Amino acid sequence: MGRNRILTLERAGLVDRDSILKAGSEQLKKYLPEKVGLALLNRLSAEKREEHQQPEEATGKLPLCIEARPIKNRYSVIINNQSIALPAKSFKLLTRLAVALLNNPDGWIHKDQLEAGFNQSRYISRLKKELLPYLPEGYSLIENNRLGSYRLNLTKENLKIEWGNLEKVEDEELKSIINFAVDKNKSDG
Repeated sequence: MGRNRILTLERAGLVDRDSILKAGSEQLKKYLPEKVGLALLNRLSAEKREEHQQPEEATGKLPLCIEARPIKNRYSVIINNQSIALPAKSFKLLTRLAVALLNNPDGWIHKDQLEAGFNQSRYISRLKKELLPYLPEGYSLIENNRLGSYRLNLTKENLKIEWGNLEKVEDEELKSIINFAVDKNKSDG
């Protein structure tokens, strides 16, 4: 929709979604071509429906369990009551995010603490794609604050880490994650 049409709507007092939806197609015909008005109404109606149909999990109630059972060269995670085997790199990232959620008041962890080097964004993107089929539509498990930090979109109560299984994993990087979490909890307690 062009600038002139937007100005026309603004002059008519149709400045937000609710006022445009309330006006309806008959009133919009006065200001816009019929097809443009109907397309606008359809798009705004769809947005409003999506907004009201957000899944309950979108409030952070989605359950996540870092189960850490080895399955070949992968590790198990239970998300939204479905088991998934993640590759080692993705599992380590998810575990670091989970530990950050437990240890930091707001749960944020900077990308340099997640993974050394310059490929953090690519690894996080891969992890998001691996988790996507197990999440409710429109739900984003990993949040980004646009300042280089990430966190899990969960409440601490809905996160479970099987520490016993994690300690059995033969991986030095995971052991350092576990040791950091244990040391942090001891110093806090």
